[in-house]
Amino acid sequence: MKFKYNIFLMALSVFSLWFVSCDEYRDADELDDQLYLQKSGLLEAKVFNWGTFTYELPVIKSGKGNHSATVRLSVDESILAAYNETNGTDYKLMPDNCYSLKEGSLSFTEDDYRKFFLIDFDPASLTDLGNDGLQYVLPCLLVTDNADIRIAEEDKAQILIKPSVYQPYIGFETPGIYRTGSEFSIKTDDDDVLVIYPKVQVNYYNDWDISYDVEVNSAALDEYNGSLSAGARKYKLLPEGAYTIDRSTCILNKNRDYEYLKITLEEKAFKVDENNYAFGYYALPLKIASVSKYGIDPEADVTIYPISIQPPVMEKTGWTIEECNSIITDEVENASSMDIPDNLLDNNNNTYWCTRAIKPIEFPYFVTINLQENCSLYRLGFQLPEDESLGNIKSGYFEVSTDGENWTKIVDWSRKSNLEDRSMELDFSMQQANYIRFVITDAFEYADPALGKASGAVCQVAEINGWGI
Repeated sequence: MKFKYNIFLMALSVFSLWFVSCDEYRDADELDDQLYLQKSGLLEAKVFNWGTFTYELPVIKSGKGNHSATVRLSVDESILAAYNETNGTDYKLMPDNCYSLKEGSLSFTEDDYRKFFLIDFDPASLTDLGNDGLQYVLPCLLVTDNADIRIAEEDKAQILIKPSVYQPYIGFETPGIYRTGSEFSIKTDDDDVLVIYPKVQVNYYNDWDISYDVEVNSAALDEYNGSLSAGARKYKLLPEGAYTIDRSTCILNKNRDYEYLKITLEEKAFKVDENNYAFGYYALPLKIASVSKYGIDPEADVTIYPISIQPPVMEKTGWTIEECNSIITDEVENASSMDIPDNLLDNNNNTYWCTRAIKPIEFPYFVTINLQENCSLYRLGFQLPEDESLGNIKSGYFEVSTDGENWTKIVDWSRKSNLEDRSMELDFSMQQANYIRFVITDAFEYADPALGKASGAVCQVAEINGWGI
């Protein structure tokens, strides 16, 4: 029993020595307390022009945390001279009227980790300095008189604060046109609703509840449309009844430097009657009209949201070919099925209608499509075959009819070359129609170049498409 007790005492002694040793190693591994500036070197500082601007300069105390300390911040022109010499710069010492140090010193307890020197800058005086083209900085040195705590490396105790004066502004995150060429789309489904969220932001840390107001500004849209080149898409002003601005979202709450404005768009506002919509490309031009605090960014006060409501692509199921005056199967009994007019309705760009090829007839060539019901048409188009050597159609037109006998031309089309405009979509005002007629009046290459247009041509078209309800 005594033997076991002696072994226990020996083990306890070894453990105690090991524990003390580990504790000593741990103390050795930990750094002594030290002080340093969280940011050092040349520091670009934003100063907002709202009267006296208080800048916070953080000081860090790290290490074991065994000591309290008092640290001072002094303006030291020798730091500026050394920086200019090392970096080949010509910064000037900031005049006394541009700043003031609010505290001469900071006191750290053993447990303190970070504190801030507060420096008041005068934006008006700083702005006046900018008129002479020189750049001014405030060179500061961190100093302590406490022998038990040291300042970290020299470079972490020095800073040159270079303030730039900014106007405190509110504005849109995306000024100007939003998503050029990619509109927000409203569908023609019953009671379709689209909600958009323009982002409104301030360029400073927001310590207040800031309210603002927005307006729909048609002049901004006119200016945008007027800046476009010929042929570029222009937008119509969104009808007043098509949108609702949630004014309760016109606020940036304290500690938030951005929020989202809520705007609801409704499909029913575009419905003229049961069979007619005001389809088109619209835009909602928003302008920040007022703000409860500070100013509005003149470069970001307007955003333009493009809105599109377009006729849906019509299903061609049930459509039939009523008549065609030039079909390759009229002259070749075993012609491929890829050549017949029915291929215009199969939604396959690799199949196509081909006009007579052995003995082409004179222009025009046409194909008549029966829609099987009365439809409201807003757009018609065609697609040429995937094979770019095919096509050869240069110009023509679409016409429509309600009875298959009386026809109205609604839109002309033309192409610059056989490689361009392989797909065309042609808009027009709403037309009621039971029948569509696609007409080809000219081609790029003729059957007999010597005879020209009178000799006819071989043409191919893959699809005829319609948009409407």
